[in-house]
Amino acid sequence: MSSDPAVGFYSPADGRRVGEDFISEGADIILPVAGGTGIGTMAAAKDAGDVYGVWVDTDGCISAPEYCSLFLTTVEKHMNVAVENTVQSVLDNSFKGGLYVGTLENDGVGISDYHDLASKVPQGLQDEIATLKQGIIDGTVSVDPADYPA
Repeated sequence: MSSDPAVGFYSPADGRRVGEDFISEGADIILPVAGGTGIGTMAAAKDAGDVYGVWVDTDGCISAPEYCSLFLTTVEKHMNVAVENTVQSVLDNSFKGGLYVGTLENDGVGISDYHDLASKVPQGLQDEIATLKQGIIDGTVSVDPADYPA
């Protein structure tokens, strides 16, 4: 795949260009991770037909509903959970500051529903994803890159 990055976080034209490059190289699923730039990537996917996306940060069917029919899922950052936990810790005088890392276990990250494309994600795959998620939470599936040498 192309390694040519888009320029800037909000450049739909660059996102479209990069998306078109990926599609011309055979990509059928694209994960654009640059906000408004990703909107351009999804526009290219929509124009191409039969190209899907995995959105990022907030449920794409809510934040970019015009492309909901193209989103297999969204890799979500649950910022609301971090804020709620921080505020609650201040209120109950247990706030310590420091680094917050969102994980599956603390609900700081997750994936969205499959929405319009649920029928394209076979139940067996959905079950496997749920099993992997639980394995990551309980530690039976490692997320340490050192455990997966190149």
